[in-house]
Amino acid sequence: MKKFFKKATAWMLTVVIMSMFIVVGYAKNNAELCSTAISAQAGENITVPVSIKNNPGIMGYKIIVSFDNKVFYPVKVTRGSAVSGGMFDNNIGNNISNEIFVLWSSTSNCTENGLLFSVEFKTDANVKGKHTIQVSVSSDDTFNENWQNVNIKSVAVTVDFGGEDVTSNFLNRVLEILKTIWMFIKNVFR
Repeated sequence: MKKFFKKATAWMLTVVIMSMFIVVGYAKNNAELCSTAISAQAGENITVPVSIKNNPGIMGYKIIVSFDNKVFYPVKVTRGSAVSGGMFDNNIGNNISNEIFVLWSSTSNCTENGLLFSVEFKTDANVKGKHTIQVSVSSDDTFNENWQNVNIKSVAVTVDFGGEDVTSNFLNRVLEILKTIWMFIKNVFR
């Protein structure tokens, strides 16, 4: 029995020691994507700039731009000045209706802060209110020259078309209907 405990203890210590050497592979940083809020008129084209600040060094990225495809129609993606070299691509026109994947890779780290790319959208002619375009990083596909995954904070871009904010108006209508139903039920059981 003593021999069993000695072997079990040796195996557990081996596993614990080996697990201390396993590198998860995430570079520590406080990098974030940046953009600006946009005011627009319904039906016009808008350009959404996507920049990086506090760049810890990246050799490749996959950035996902998510949007409401009833409001925004992607036109083109243009490379920014912060990633002038390397391969640059996107999936506009590949039947993914509410997301654009923007891909870039190089052979060495880019540590420059600034514009990564911009996306041009045509907007719906009848849109009103505020709408959001979400820009996030695929952590498994964003890495530095040591092949460590790089986490970069995402950004939400608000596009304000003026007029009525359809989201809050819809919620207000639902609340009014629920209040009316509650008052009806309350009066029936008096």
